[in-house]
Amino acid sequence: MTRETKQNCGTVEEVSLFQVFMLFLSVFVLGAIMAQTFFALPAEVNLLLNRLDTLICLIFIADFFYRFFRAADKAAFLRWGWIDLASSIPAIEVLRWGRIVRIVRLLRVLRAFRSVKLFLSCLYKIRGRAAFSTAAISAFLAAIFSSIAILTFESVPGANITTAGDGLWWAFYTMANIDYGGHYPVTPEGKAIRFLLVVAGMVLFGIFTGYAASSFMEDSEKKESNEIEGLKREIELLRADINRPG
Repeated sequence: MTRETKQNCGTVEEVSLFQVFMLFLSVFVLGAIMAQTFFALPAEVNLLLNRLDTLICLIFIADFFYRFFRAADKAAFLRWGWIDLASSIPAIEVLRWGRIVRIVRLLRVLRAFRSVKLFLSCLYKIRGRAAFSTAAISAFLAAIFSSIAILTFESVPGANITTAGDGLWWAFYTMANIDYGGHYPVTPEGKAIRFLLVVAGMVLFGIFTGYAASSFMEDSEKKESNEIEGLKREIELLRADINRPG
């Protein structure tokens, strides 16, 4: 690893997988605001977007206080950090536009990485943990977008996924390959979403089980490695005693 690569990788702590996840959430919230402002969305889709916004606000608030308590210079952090806090207050639509500041700040940090390959190599230094985190974040985002899509397409006579709560829980249950109280899509688009969710759930389940297995294997390998190192040291001491002049 070159000196420049090491310097760039030093910013990975700031641009962690969680912060990239926060970037996606910020973009999602701004996209939801624009959709609600310029398009006539079904009532249940609007309700779902508002509930998701409240949930995301709670995540943003928790992230703000986590970064605040970790900041070495809290006054300097609050110079721009107060915008993050203000934009995390739910139910006040105008304040949510403050998340643009967070997006711009994260994008400026990402510019330190001159290539996607370099960024990924730094971000995934601990591959098992990174793969697990990526899978968990992907599952969360897939469920959110699928719940919005299913409510949009299932607004037809005879549909049984018609409320915001049903759409959200149906998406999570389907990804886990569990039947959600007999709810199922009736439109071709809804059936396609269900198929994609089931496939995504199978892939993500494989990643989770693989991570768990690799964790057990890693612990076993570390134990064996420590035992081998201990035996090597004992052999070195025995050789030193044997070769020591009488």
